[in-house]
Amino acid sequence: MSALLALVGRWRTAEQVSEFAIAVFAPVAVIALAWAVLAQPLTGRPMSALELTALLGAVATVTGWGAGRVSWRLGVRRPRLVLVIAAAAGLAVIAALGLLSRAGFLSRCASLGGELVASALFAGPSLTTYGGERLGICRIGGVPGNLYLPGTLLRAAWTGALAPPLWLGFTAAAGLAGLGWRDRPLRSTRLVAKLLRHLQHGAAAGLGSIAGSPSGDGRVQACGNATLWGELCGQLYAADRAFAPGERCARCHQVYQRCETEVSLAVVSLFSADIEELNSLERLDTNAWSRGGLMPPAPQLSGRERWVVLGRVQVPDVLTMSQCLALVHDRFGSWSGEGSPARAAALSLAISRASRVAAWLWFGPVSHRLNHARPTRRVSLAVGSERLRDLLADTGGEGVTLQLEIGMLPLELRTAFRRTFRDESRPPVTQNSVQSLWVPTAPPGAPGGVWVPRLEGRALRAWLTTDQLHPEGSRGVTTPLPYVPRGAEVSDTPPAPGSLDFVRMPLGPEEREPSMQRLPGASISEWDWFDAGHLELLRRQSLVLVSATGAS
Repeated sequence: MSALLALVGRWRTAEQVSEFAIAVFAPVAVIALAWAVLAQPLTGRPMSALELTALLGAVATVTGWGAGRVSWRLGVRRPRLVLVIAAAAGLAVIAALGLLSRAGFLSRCASLGGELVASALFAGPSLTTYGGERLGICRIGGVPGNLYLPGTLLRAAWTGALAPPLWLGFTAAAGLAGLGWRDRPLRSTRLVAKLLRHLQHGAAAGLGSIAGSPSGDGRVQACGNATLWGELCGQLYAADRAFAPGERCARCHQVYQRCETEVSLAVVSLFSADIEELNSLERLDTNAWSRGGLMPPAPQLSGRERWVVLGRVQVPDVLTMSQCLALVHDRFGSWSGEGSPARAAALSLAISRASRVAAWLWFGPVSHRLNHARPTRRVSLAVGSERLRDLLADTGGEGVTLQLEIGMLPLELRTAFRRTFRDESRPPVTQNSVQSLWVPTAPPGAPGGVWVPRLEGRALRAWLTTDQLHPEGSRGVTTPLPYVPRGAEVSDTPPAPGSLDFVRMPLGPEEREPSMQRLPGASISEWDWFDAGHLELLRRQSLVLVSATGAS
C-alpha cells in the first residue's frame, strides 16, 4: 500500500508541476512575443492605438492569469489578495515593456549613428512621453534641412506612454483574469484512470500482502466477503490463522468469511526461450499430406517436450490472476531444489522472464500432450485483476493448467506448397502442411515482469512471410500454395504474385479442418496490433494461407 501511495503521489506531483510550469511559461512566452514586436524600430508608421491596445491587453490578461494561478498554487486563498497580485503583475509587466521599448529604440538609434529629430508626423497620446514631449524619430545619414535627402528614418513601435483609461482597463483585465481562472485546471486530472489501469495490470505482493505473519508452508486463505465498492475482498491470511467469532477483515472491515472454494493448478512453462531452437523443432514435427485429403496424426519426430511442469499450487478462487501469479513466483524458491536439470532450466527461465500480471489457463487433461506447442485449444489469457472464480466458472470440474507467460506465442499455420525437382523424371509434389510457429510477444526490457503480451501487426506479417513465387517452369524450388481442406477441389495452378493472404479461421467441431468461410476482419493484413483478446483468438484458431481473392 505504501508503494501505491508513493506512486499516486508521484503522479499528483507531476500534474501539479505541469500546471505550475504552464502558469509560469505562458506569460513569459507572451511577454517575449510582445517584446519582439515592440523592440524593433519601424521604417513605416508606428503601431495604431487599436493594435497597441490589443497587444498590451493580451499581455496583461495572460500575465494576470499566470500570477493568479501561481499565487493560488503557493497557498494564497484570499480572493482580494489574489486580485491585487494579478493586477500588480500585469501593470508591472506593461510598465516594464514601455521602458524597455523606449530604451531599446534610443539604444538602437545610437548604435546606428543616428540622431533624434522632432517630427510633426507624430500625433496621438500613444506617441507622447510621460512628460508630454515627443520622442521623435531617428534620422540616419540625412542632410539637415534638405527634405529631398532625409536619409533613413526609424520610428519607435511604442513610446511607452498610455492614456489613463487604458491603464484602468489593463488593471481590470489582469486582476479579473487572475481571480477568475486561478483554480481551474487546464485539463482534468488523470489520477483515477491511471490508478485503475495500474490496479488492473499491476503486480501483486504475494506472501508479502498477508495480514499478519505468514505460515511456514506458504499456504494461504482469503476473505470471501463482497465489499461495498463492488468486488470480492480477497485479503490474504496464513492458512493456519484462527479467527475469533466476529473478528473483522483487515481490508473490507466486515466480519471475516473464509473462502471455502479452492482451485488446484498445475504450473507449466517453456523449456527454452530460444526462438530458433523452438521453430527448428516445429519444422521437424511439421505434418504434411495430400491436398484435399485426410490429415494424418501428427508425427512428433522430435520427441521433445515443449512444456515442463514446475509444480502445483492450491489457492482460493477469489484471488485475482495477479495475486495467483505472485504466489506462484513466491513458490519458485521451494521448487528450485526439486526435479531434473530440464526442470531446473525451465524454472530459471520462468524466474527471469515470466510475467507477473498475465498467464494462460489451459482446460482439460494435457499431461500426455506436453510435447505439442499447443497441447489444447481450450485456453484463456488471464490478465491482472480478473478473478479465478470468473475465469474457471465453466470448467466443469476439469483439470486446469497455469502456463506462465514468458513472451513466446505458438501459432498454428496451415499452408500448402508445390515442390519441383531438378530431375525432370520426378513429378512435382503438392501437399498441405500444418506447422506451429513461435513469435515473440514480450516487450523488450519489460521491468519486473509487469507486462501483458502484445504483438505488432507488421512484426507478425514479417514472421509469416513465405518463399517467393517462382515463374512457371522453375525447377528445384518450393512455391507456397493456398491451403486445401478435405474434400475441396484441388488446383495446381500457381497463384499470381501478391495474391496470397493469411486469414484467421476457427476450427470445425472435430478440430481437424478450419472453417473456410471468409469473415470481415479475419485477414492478418487488416490488423495493426494484437492485444490480449486477439492473442487468445490466435491461440485457439488457425492461420490459414489462402488466395487473397477468395477462399481456396
